[in-house]
Amino acid sequence: MKKSLLALAAKRLHEANNVDEDVQYTDDELLQALDLVEAPQYFVDHQWESYKDYLRAPKTKKYSANGKKARGSQVHIHTSGAVSIPQKKDEFIVENKREPDDIEVFDMMHVTKKGSYVDDRSRVVASKAKADFANKLLEVGNSEHVDPEKRLEIAREVMQELRPNKKGRPCGHGVGVTKSQVTKFSYELRRMRRQSVSSENRFLLNKVVAQSKEIEKQSRQMKTMEENMNNFIGQLKTVLPAFFATGTSNAQGLGLHFIIYVFCRVGAALHNLGLSFRLAVHINCKMVLGS
Repeated sequence: MKKSLLALAAKRLHEANNVDEDVQYTDDELLQALDLVEAPQYFVDHQWESYKDYLRAPKTKKYSANGKKARGSQVHIHTSGAVSIPQKKDEFIVENKREPDDIEVFDMMHVTKKGSYVDDRSRVVASKAKADFANKLLEVGNSEHVDPEKRLEIAREVMQELRPNKKGRPCGHGVGVTKSQVTKFSYELRRMRRQSVSSENRFLLNKVVAQSKEIEKQSRQMKTMEENMNNFIGQLKTVLPAFFATGTSNAQGLGLHFIIYVFCRVGAALHNLGLSFRLAVHINCKMVLGS
Protein backbone atom coordinates (compact mmCIF):
# COMPACT_ATOMS: atom_id res chain seq x y z
CA MET A 1 0.00 0.00 0.00
CA LYS A 2 2.83 2.39 0.86
CA LYS A 3 4.39 1.91 -2.57
CA SER A 4 1.14 2.71 -4.39
CA LEU A 5 0.52 5.77 -2.19
CA LEU A 6 4.00 7.14 -2.89
CA ALA A 7 3.49 6.56 -6.61
CA LEU A 8 0.24 8.53 -6.40
CA ALA A 9 2.03 11.27 -4.44
CA ALA A 10 4.66 11.48 -7.20
CA LYS A 11 1.88 11.84 -9.75
CA ARG A 12 0.33 14.68 -7.75
CA LEU A 13 3.73 16.41 -7.59
CA HIS A 14 4.11 16.09 -11.36
CA GLU A 15 0.71 17.71 -11.82
CA ALA A 16 1.38 20.46 -9.28
CA ASN A 17 4.83 21.32 -10.69
CA ASN A 18 3.79 20.75 -14.31
CA VAL A 19 6.89 18.65 -15.03
CA ASP A 20 7.57 15.44 -16.91
CA GLU A 21 7.12 12.08 -15.24
CA ASP A 22 10.85 11.40 -15.62
CA VAL A 23 11.58 13.73 -12.70
CA GLN A 24 12.57 11.78 -9.60
CA TYR A 25 11.73 12.80 -6.03
CA THR A 26 13.31 11.88 -2.72
CA ASP A 27 11.47 9.78 -0.17
CA ASP A 28 11.04 12.81 2.11
CA GLU A 29 9.48 14.82 -0.72
CA LEU A 30 7.07 12.00 -1.51
CA LEU A 31 6.12 11.59 2.14
CA GLN A 32 5.35 15.29 2.42
CA ALA A 33 3.37 15.12 -0.83
CA LEU A 34 0.99 12.61 0.75
CA ASP A 35 -0.99 15.68 1.87
CA LEU A 36 -1.95 16.08 -1.79
CA VAL A 37 -3.38 12.56 -1.88
CA GLU A 38 -6.92 11.82 -0.79
CA ALA A 39 -7.39 9.29 1.99
CA PRO A 40 -8.15 5.75 0.79
CA GLN A 41 -11.79 4.77 1.09
CA TYR A 42 -11.13 2.41 4.01
CA PHE A 43 -9.45 5.18 6.08
CA VAL A 44 -11.23 7.49 8.51
CA ASP A 45 -9.84 11.04 8.43
CA HIS A 46 -8.00 10.83 11.74
CA GLN A 47 -6.62 7.39 10.82
CA TRP A 48 -5.25 8.77 7.55
CA GLU A 49 -3.52 11.61 9.41
CA SER A 50 -2.07 9.16 11.94
CA TYR A 51 -0.81 6.89 9.17
CA LYS A 52 0.95 9.79 7.40
CA ASP A 53 2.59 10.81 10.67
CA TYR A 54 3.70 7.22 11.17
CA LEU A 55 5.32 7.05 7.72
CA ARG A 56 7.14 10.34 8.33
CA ALA A 57 8.47 9.34 11.75
CA PRO A 58 12.28 8.85 11.94
CA LYS A 59 11.82 5.39 13.43
CA THR A 60 9.66 4.29 10.51
CA LYS A 61 12.15 5.69 8.00
CA LYS A 62 14.89 3.68 9.71
CA TYR A 63 12.85 0.48 9.46
CA SER A 64 12.12 1.21 5.81
CA ALA A 65 15.80 1.75 5.03
CA ASN A 66 16.74 -1.48 6.79
CA GLY A 67 14.09 -3.40 4.88
CA LYS A 68 15.23 -1.96 1.57
CA LYS A 69 18.82 -2.90 2.39
CA ALA A 70 17.79 -6.43 3.34
CA ARG A 71 15.82 -6.88 0.12
CA GLY A 72 18.76 -5.59 -1.89
CA SER A 73 21.08 -8.13 -0.29
CA GLN A 74 18.98 -11.09 -1.41
CA VAL A 75 20.98 -13.47 -3.55
CA HIS A 76 18.04 -14.28 -5.80
CA ILE A 77 14.64 -12.75 -6.31
CA HIS A 78 11.70 -15.11 -6.58
CA THR A 79 8.97 -14.72 -9.18
CA SER A 80 6.36 -16.91 -7.52
CA GLY A 81 4.93 -14.14 -5.36
CA ALA A 82 2.65 -15.52 -2.65
CA VAL A 83 2.81 -19.07 -4.06
CA SER A 84 5.01 -21.28 -1.89
CA ILE A 85 7.60 -23.77 -3.14
CA PRO A 86 5.57 -26.82 -1.96
CA GLN A 87 2.57 -25.49 -3.86
CA LYS A 88 4.70 -25.05 -6.97
CA LYS A 89 5.94 -28.61 -6.58
CA ASP A 90 2.39 -29.93 -6.24
CA GLU A 91 1.35 -28.13 -9.42
CA PHE A 92 4.35 -29.61 -11.24
CA ILE A 93 3.50 -33.14 -10.04
CA VAL A 94 -0.11 -32.82 -11.21
CA GLU A 95 0.98 -31.55 -14.62
CA ASN A 96 4.00 -33.83 -15.25
CA LYS A 97 3.12 -36.92 -13.19
CA ARG A 98 6.51 -36.90 -11.45
CA GLU A 99 8.41 -35.06 -8.73
CA PRO A 100 10.55 -32.09 -9.87
CA ASP A 101 14.26 -32.03 -9.11
CA ASP A 102 15.95 -29.09 -7.37
CA ILE A 103 17.10 -27.51 -10.64
CA GLU A 104 13.56 -27.52 -11.98
CA VAL A 105 12.33 -26.02 -8.72
CA PHE A 106 14.94 -23.28 -9.09
CA ASP A 107 13.57 -22.51 -12.55
CA MET A 108 10.02 -22.40 -11.19
CA MET A 109 11.00 -19.71 -8.71
CA HIS A 110 13.28 -17.60 -10.92
CA VAL A 111 11.87 -17.70 -14.46
CA THR A 112 9.40 -15.01 -15.48
CA LYS A 113 6.25 -15.51 -17.54
CA LYS A 114 8.20 -14.43 -20.62
CA GLY A 115 10.61 -17.33 -20.15
CA SER A 116 13.63 -15.27 -19.07
CA TYR A 117 15.39 -15.35 -15.71
CA VAL A 118 14.59 -12.65 -13.21
CA ASP A 119 18.21 -11.43 -13.10
CA ASP A 120 21.66 -12.28 -14.46
CA ARG A 121 22.73 -13.99 -11.25
CA SER A 122 19.84 -16.44 -11.46
CA ARG A 123 20.60 -17.12 -15.10
CA VAL A 124 24.26 -17.85 -14.34
CA VAL A 125 23.39 -20.18 -11.45
CA ALA A 126 20.83 -22.07 -13.53
CA SER A 127 23.24 -22.41 -16.46
CA LYS A 128 26.03 -23.70 -14.20
CA ALA A 129 23.65 -26.10 -12.43
CA LYS A 130 22.37 -27.58 -15.68
CA ALA A 131 25.90 -28.00 -17.03
CA ASP A 132 27.09 -29.72 -13.83
CA PHE A 133 23.98 -31.88 -13.79
CA ALA A 134 24.60 -33.03 -17.37
CA ASN A 135 28.24 -33.85 -16.58
CA LYS A 136 27.29 -35.90 -13.52
CA LEU A 137 24.72 -37.81 -15.54
CA LEU A 138 27.41 -38.68 -18.08
CA GLU A 139 29.60 -39.97 -15.27
CA VAL A 140 26.81 -42.29 -14.16
CA GLY A 141 26.03 -43.52 -17.67
CA ASN A 142 23.35 -42.94 -20.26
CA SER A 143 21.21 -40.06 -18.97
CA GLU A 144 18.04 -41.50 -20.49
CA HIS A 145 18.29 -44.67 -18.39
CA VAL A 146 19.24 -43.12 -15.05
CA ASP A 147 16.90 -44.04 -12.22
CA PRO A 148 14.49 -41.15 -11.34
CA GLU A 149 15.54 -41.26 -7.70
CA LYS A 150 19.17 -41.03 -8.77
CA ARG A 151 18.39 -38.01 -10.97
CA LEU A 152 16.75 -36.27 -8.01
CA GLU A 153 19.78 -37.02 -5.85
CA ILE A 154 22.25 -35.72 -8.44
CA ALA A 155 20.26 -32.51 -8.94
CA ARG A 156 20.12 -32.02 -5.17
CA GLU A 157 23.90 -32.43 -4.88
CA VAL A 158 24.50 -29.96 -7.72
CA MET A 159 22.33 -27.29 -6.14
CA GLN A 160 23.88 -27.87 -2.72
CA GLU A 161 27.30 -27.17 -4.20
CA LEU A 162 26.11 -23.95 -5.83
CA ARG A 163 24.27 -22.56 -2.82
CA PRO A 164 26.28 -19.99 -0.83
CA ASN A 165 26.95 -21.49 2.57
CA LYS A 166 28.85 -20.13 5.54
CA LYS A 167 31.62 -22.34 6.83
CA GLY A 168 30.66 -24.35 9.88
CA ARG A 169 26.96 -23.51 9.59
CA PRO A 170 24.25 -25.64 8.00
CA CYS A 171 22.44 -24.33 4.95
CA GLY A 172 19.52 -22.16 5.98
CA HIS A 173 20.82 -21.38 9.48
CA GLY A 174 20.04 -17.80 10.47
CA VAL A 175 17.44 -17.32 7.76
CA GLY A 176 14.19 -15.66 8.78
CA VAL A 177 13.22 -13.69 11.86
CA THR A 178 14.24 -14.33 15.43
CA LYS A 179 11.96 -14.81 18.41
CA SER A 180 12.83 -11.38 19.76
CA GLN A 181 11.93 -9.79 16.43
CA VAL A 182 8.55 -11.52 16.44
CA THR A 183 7.92 -10.41 20.02
CA LYS A 184 8.87 -6.83 19.22
CA PHE A 185 6.66 -6.79 16.15
CA SER A 186 3.75 -8.20 18.16
CA TYR A 187 4.24 -5.51 20.81
CA GLU A 188 4.36 -2.74 18.19
CA LEU A 189 1.26 -4.11 16.50
CA ARG A 190 -0.69 -4.14 19.77
CA ARG A 191 0.49 -0.62 20.56
CA MET A 192 -0.61 0.66 17.16
CA ARG A 193 -4.00 -1.01 17.58
CA ARG A 194 -4.46 0.61 20.98
CA GLN A 195 -3.58 4.00 19.55
CA SER A 196 -5.96 3.51 16.64
CA VAL A 197 -8.83 2.46 18.92
CA SER A 198 -8.09 5.35 21.28
CA SER A 199 -8.08 7.87 18.43
CA GLU A 200 -11.31 6.48 17.04
CA ASN A 201 -12.94 6.60 20.48
CA ARG A 202 -11.92 10.25 20.89
CA PHE A 203 -13.35 11.03 17.46
CA LEU A 204 -16.67 9.36 18.33
CA LEU A 205 -16.78 11.05 21.74
CA ASN A 206 -16.27 14.49 20.20
CA LYS A 207 -19.00 13.72 17.71
CA VAL A 208 -21.41 12.69 20.48
CA VAL A 209 -20.61 15.84 22.49
CA ALA A 210 -21.23 18.04 19.44
CA GLN A 211 -24.54 16.32 18.74
CA SER A 212 -25.56 16.66 22.39
CA LYS A 213 -24.89 20.40 22.28
CA GLU A 214 -26.93 20.71 19.11
CA ILE A 215 -29.82 18.83 20.70
CA GLU A 216 -29.68 21.11 23.76
CA LYS A 217 -29.69 24.16 21.50
CA GLN A 218 -32.74 22.91 19.63
CA SER A 219 -34.47 22.08 22.92
CA ARG A 220 -33.94 25.65 24.14
CA GLN A 221 -35.33 26.99 20.87
CA MET A 222 -38.39 24.76 21.18
CA LYS A 223 -38.94 25.92 24.74
CA THR A 224 -38.68 29.57 23.69
CA MET A 225 -41.14 29.03 20.86
CA GLU A 226 -43.54 27.29 23.22
CA GLU A 227 -43.42 30.26 25.61
CA ASN A 228 -44.07 32.68 22.73
CA MET A 229 -47.03 30.64 21.57
CA ASN A 230 -48.47 30.59 25.09
CA ASN A 231 -48.12 34.38 25.25
CA PHE A 232 -49.92 34.78 21.92
CA ILE A 233 -52.70 32.47 23.02
CA GLY A 234 -53.06 34.42 26.26
CA GLN A 235 -53.32 37.70 24.35
CA LEU A 236 -55.87 36.16 22.04
CA LYS A 237 -58.05 34.96 24.92
CA THR A 238 -57.91 38.42 26.49
CA VAL A 239 -58.69 40.52 23.42
CA LEU A 240 -61.22 38.42 21.50
CA PRO A 241 -64.15 38.75 23.94
CA ALA A 242 -63.88 42.55 23.81
CA PHE A 243 -64.17 42.57 20.03
CA PHE A 244 -67.05 40.16 19.77
CA ALA A 245 -68.99 41.76 22.66
CA THR A 246 -70.00 44.77 20.50
CA GLY A 247 -72.07 42.62 18.14
CA THR A 248 -71.43 44.90 15.16
CA SER A 249 -70.23 43.70 11.82
CA ASN A 250 -67.35 46.19 11.89
CA ALA A 251 -66.21 44.91 15.24
CA GLN A 252 -66.52 41.35 14.04
CA GLY A 253 -64.50 42.19 10.95
CA LEU A 254 -61.90 43.97 13.05
CA GLY A 255 -61.77 41.01 15.42
CA LEU A 256 -61.33 38.65 12.49
CA HIS A 257 -58.43 40.73 11.18
CA PHE A 258 -56.88 40.68 14.61
CA ILE A 259 -57.19 36.89 14.69
CA ILE A 260 -55.45 36.76 11.34
CA TYR A 261 -52.68 39.01 12.67
CA VAL A 262 -52.14 36.88 15.76
CA PHE A 263 -52.14 33.64 13.81
CA CYS A 264 -49.66 35.09 11.33
CA ARG A 265 -47.31 35.95 14.17
CA VAL A 266 -47.69 32.45 15.55
CA GLY A 267 -47.03 31.07 12.09
CA ALA A 268 -43.91 33.24 11.77
CA ALA A 269 -42.63 31.88 15.06
CA LEU A 270 -43.27 28.31 13.97
CA HIS A 271 -41.58 29.00 10.65
CA ASN A 272 -38.28 29.33 12.49
CA LEU A 273 -38.58 25.62 13.26
CA GLY A 274 -39.07 24.76 9.61
CA LEU A 275 -42.89 24.77 9.61
CA SER A 276 -44.98 26.40 6.91
CA PHE A 277 -47.85 27.21 9.26
CA ARG A 278 -47.97 30.88 8.29
CA LEU A 279 -48.78 30.13 4.67
CA ALA A 280 -51.53 27.75 5.70
CA VAL A 281 -53.07 30.42 7.97
CA HIS A 282 -53.05 33.00 5.16
CA ILE A 283 -54.81 30.60 2.81
CA ASN A 284 -57.44 29.67 5.40
CA CYS A 285 -58.06 33.32 6.33
CA LYS A 286 -58.52 34.34 2.71
CA MET A 287 -61.01 31.54 2.28
CA VAL A 288 -62.91 32.78 5.35
CA LEU A 289 -62.93 36.41 4.17
CA GLY A 290 -63.95 35.39 0.68
CA SER A 291 -66.89 33.43 2.00
